[in-house]
Amino acid sequence: MPPFDTLFVADRGETALRIVRTCHDLGIRSVLGHADVDADSPAVRLADRSFCLGPAQPAHSYLNIPAVLYGCAATGAQAVHPGLGPLAQDPLLAQSCLDAGLAFVGPRPGHLALLGDAAATASAMRSAGLPVPPDHGRGTRAGAPEHRTFPARHVAVQVIADTRGSVVHLGDRCCSAWSGGREVFEEAPAPGISERLRGRLHRAALRGARAVGLVNAATFEFLVTGADEFSFACATPRLQAGHPLTEAVTGVDLVEWMVRVAAGEPLGFEQGDVRVTGHAVAARITARAPAPGRAEEPHLPGGPGVRVSTHRPAGSADDPLTVEVVATGPTRAVAVRRMGRALAELDRAAATDVSTQRRVLADPGFRAGRGPVRALTGRAT
Repeated sequence: MPPFDTLFVADRGETALRIVRTCHDLGIRSVLGHADVDADSPAVRLADRSFCLGPAQPAHSYLNIPAVLYGCAATGAQAVHPGLGPLAQDPLLAQSCLDAGLAFVGPRPGHLALLGDAAATASAMRSAGLPVPPDHGRGTRAGAPEHRTFPARHVAVQVIADTRGSVVHLGDRCCSAWSGGREVFEEAPAPGISERLRGRLHRAALRGARAVGLVNAATFEFLVTGADEFSFACATPRLQAGHPLTEAVTGVDLVEWMVRVAAGEPLGFEQGDVRVTGHAVAARITARAPAPGRAEEPHLPGGPGVRVSTHRPAGSADDPLTVEVVATGPTRAVAVRRMGRALAELDRAAATDVSTQRRVLADPGFRAGRGPVRALTGRAT
């Protein structure tokens, strides 16, 4: 296994819990860096050891690079996983880890710097032969495309690469419905695009990754503007919230392979080994805050093809709970039906407001996979 036996996790919530569980699966000792108010969180309780990074304000804890490095020195950690927060794309943290002799679980500092600069990224992608809009990246930092591009479809291709030049895509996913600039549903694979176009997107992502010499995980994101038309939008060099969808349809543990690649291992599979099977749909919902002094949780849905995870922000049991529901099935229709069942259970719990999600599920355009569906002012459009 890896040349390191202790991994420092610099994140919180469900992401931290996910990484700690992967450490257990790999036989690696986990150290959870946390803010003082998160000292009793599920991730801290599950980790082999914890280290307090500082007070609740992120600048003094989760974004505090010296505290992360000190935590590694104090606990004997030899590697850092930044999770999916802002530090995950900070070249300063990645370089500081390397300077301190620590493995960084993510792309190299140069990749983070390049892909964080929209103009430099656009130039690199044009050189690789990807279609890039003429005015892409002028005077901006790289990031996810604005939802003002509606009705263009935003499709992300998951890529992972090792240190020996092997680059593999793990299929695609997309936001299929949004409301007020926030995702309502995310799916894998992206519905409503031809297999010919899907193949072109996958090949474009691989070309982009090879062009910059990517190591570890990133998503290459595109705007699909027609039946056979697309353009490059951005590349995100970190773990993303939608990674469970990719894992559900490919069976590849992305977090595990991020750790293995950071340890210098070659990918244990080739492109021909990757098979996308079935369909997955995810919804992220904020539960209503409980009555003062009451910390009761909503009834969480379950049953075949439904997985639920929860996270409550630090500070108070009276804070609202975030619920992520992932529904899977052999087909998109089955996955969507299972999502409907799960949302109905949450709705009956009287602890959440899932009216937006349920409106979208009833929308003919969404059910047909034509998306993206925009849910605003009480109706899906």
